[in-house]
Amino acid sequence: MIQLFLSVLVWVWSHRSFDDISRNNLARKDAEAAYQAGNYERAAERYTYLTRLGPLPEPALLLNLGHCHFRLNQYSRARPHYEKLRQVGNPDLSAMAAVQLGVIACQEKDSATALTLFQQAMLQNPDSEPARYNFELIKKLFSGQPLATQSGRKAKPKTASGRQPSAADQLKLTQAQTLTRSAQQNDKLNRFRNLAMTEAQARQILEAMQGNDLPYSLARHRGKTDESESGNKW
Repeated sequence: MIQLFLSVLVWVWSHRSFDDISRNNLARKDAEAAYQAGNYERAAERYTYLTRLGPLPEPALLLNLGHCHFRLNQYSRARPHYEKLRQVGNPDLSAMAAVQLGVIACQEKDSATALTLFQQAMLQNPDSEPARYNFELIKKLFSGQPLATQSGRKAKPKTASGRQPSAADQLKLTQAQTLTRSAQQNDKLNRFRNLAMTEAQARQILEAMQGNDLPYSLARHRGKTDESESGNKW
């Protein structure tokens, strides 16, 4: 009798575990599909559900959830997820999170914090093109103060030279048709096309850089995510 009871208990538990796995897989697919469709609120909802299934959520889930909030301009909600990633003990993930936090600092016009975060990202992953590009751009262009010409006017920022970083897991942005197609603007826009930002965010940064109305805002590049987002690639 006891053996029969244990057999039934094992059978019930195994089927329950199978159902849980099935629901989790469906939630992952739903989240990925929602993100690809631009429904970031739905994607964030699904990834939030997945991160709450255990005491230690997968780093890839935290990264994806952070990206969802970032795309929604919810920087205060994205920040905790990126900060958690810096504690996972993976240099590549930590560097990627530092880059994202640096971008958020740029959006908040805090170039000093952004510079520190990009520098830390380079120390953790010397091969990070986004971290190096952003660090050099902030240091060269803004350094905490607006650049000035001899006439006293602010000098227009110039993009740093260098190849475009690989970002195979990121969605391509549609070029903004309303921007003036100067050679310099096209170069800047091309640098933004593979970033984890909306077209509106890219347009806002470009217009700010063109208008010289901010000494601290900055375009940013996402880190490579092929390794860190395995199984959750966009």
